[in-house]
Amino acid sequence: MTSTSPGELSPGPARADAEFVPLSRRRFPALEGLRGLAAIGVLIQHLGFWTGATFNTRAGGLLARLDWGVPVFFAISGFLLFRAPAEALLDPDEVSPFSDLEKFWRRRIWRVFPAYLAVFAIVMIVPRHITAKPSLLEMPLHVLLLQIYPTDTFAEGISQAWSLSVEISFYLLLPFFGRALYPLVRGHPVSKRATRLLAVMVGLVAFSTLWRAAVFALTDGDAFRAVFWLPGTIDYFAVGMTLAVILAWADRRPIGRELADTLGYFQGGWWLMAIVPYAIMAYGLDLDVGLGRSSWHLELLRQACTFVIGAMLITPAILVDYSRPRLSAPYRFLTWRPVEWFGTISFSFYLWHLAVLETMFRVFNHRPQEEFKGQFLDWDPTAPWGDIAIITTTTVVISILLAIPTYRYVEIPTMEYSRKRNQRA
Repeated sequence: MTSTSPGELSPGPARADAEFVPLSRRRFPALEGLRGLAAIGVLIQHLGFWTGATFNTRAGGLLARLDWGVPVFFAISGFLLFRAPAEALLDPDEVSPFSDLEKFWRRRIWRVFPAYLAVFAIVMIVPRHITAKPSLLEMPLHVLLLQIYPTDTFAEGISQAWSLSVEISFYLLLPFFGRALYPLVRGHPVSKRATRLLAVMVGLVAFSTLWRAAVFALTDGDAFRAVFWLPGTIDYFAVGMTLAVILAWADRRPIGRELADTLGYFQGGWWLMAIVPYAIMAYGLDLDVGLGRSSWHLELLRQACTFVIGAMLITPAILVDYSRPRLSAPYRFLTWRPVEWFGTISFSFYLWHLAVLETMFRVFNHRPQEEFKGQFLDWDPTAPWGDIAIITTTTVVISILLAIPTYRYVEIPTMEYSRKRNQRA
């Protein structure tokens, strides 16, 4: 995850004076809550796999399709990191974005690696009986977050950290991508710049779809892992980048503001409509569950559904109309203080949760069976639901208790150090 998707939310005004602040400079508290919700979704998906509920219950389809959480992480990262470049690309003073690559990359490295490496070091010490530990020769791949490229190291170590590998590749590419966009918009009026940037985002979605289609059509077995690389996931980042362009356009031209207001008008409706593609994935496409893969055209449909879900969830969290007398119930929930607080520690929670879940299996003397319909690890279908409830509760609680000090004593100090170092540079 930063898959989480790590990224700082910039400070902003209170709601009372939000109308005096450019849209792109506002604070977006719902993004923290949305990030936390996505992290919980990933945890529940893993619980479904490990307990066998994904394979043995009617809710299995819903549990299996909670993988929309990671695309949400990617979309949030795309938005947060493309906000400043979008503004630079739309400004007529023609200032090229990413003028200081060293500062950008230093900030991203200090945001991701300290917490990841701290958790990784501890997880490698704890005995494991399900998730494989990397060998000494493979260890550098995990330390550098390169483990998703060799097919036999993908699921080792902190297996959910595959999303961080994708994030890192996005961080490396983004400055060059932003600079490449500059000649495309230079010399044009603002609205034409905006429409050209939006067309590029559509092109990224098309490219990602073609990449995945090629991988599904031309490869088999472990080679399917290539769909998780940045070319196969860039469409999720493009969702957030598109919203960054729309906000920057809205601050500069009435037509952009009208587009932002129109999209923001259906605030609660976006979240309700997200149920439709989720239900289609769960019960309408006959998709394989677990780690199996369906036919290539079904997988492309699944990709389209997760793309739509990510767009529908993040759009009302960003394009919120503060002039409304009453914001929608989902928005109020995401900005509820406990939910927003959990979002701030969700990166550490995401890093810890799978190791904690595996430990809870050992504590309660359960070992998932390795053969069930050729799928993932499956718990005995006769196992008492009381044990499942206890394991679920303890996993959530212990993961939070571990995430709090990780955030407080690793994430915050390293982010502060990075900020001060960039100020001195």
